[in-house]
Amino acid sequence: DELAAIGSLLSRVEPSRFEAAFGVPPSAAQPLIDAKTVTVAKLMAIMPAGTADPTPFLYDSTMHAMGGLVLVSAVVHNLIRPVDPRMFDAPPDAADAPPASAARAAGSTAGTAGGTLARADGERDAASGEPKFGQNEEPMREDAGGAKRLRD
Repeated sequence: DELAAIGSLLSRVEPSRFEAAFGVPPSAAQPLIDAKTVTVAKLMAIMPAGTADPTPFLYDSTMHAMGGLVLVSAVVHNLIRPVDPRMFDAPPDAADAPPASAARAAGSTAGTAGGTLARADGERDAASGEPKFGQNEEPMREDAGGAKRLRD
């Protein structure tokens, strides 16, 4: 599109003005166009008064394509609906879970409100106050961002 606009302007420019500005006749302008020495803006500076500037129309097709994509995205955005609740995993039923006393007797881990994995019986280290962990339990902590990390 820009090359077509430059070609159109070159056909209407005064050869003497072009040669004075760029040092070559308009017929030898192609190397200067390839090197971006001759541009629409520079040609408009030497064009006769009243010449219409083609710059605002260079990207018409691009803008129409972008407008079409925006329209399609708006339609698709409005088609998005909430996920049907039946698609979610059902929460574990409390009746299926073993009683807390059985878990404590087995020495299993249970999540605490703070996000750490600790013994269900709540045993804590006397020196640090941290929960004690069994042989098969991974000591975890929750960092400032809420992610669970292995304890140091």
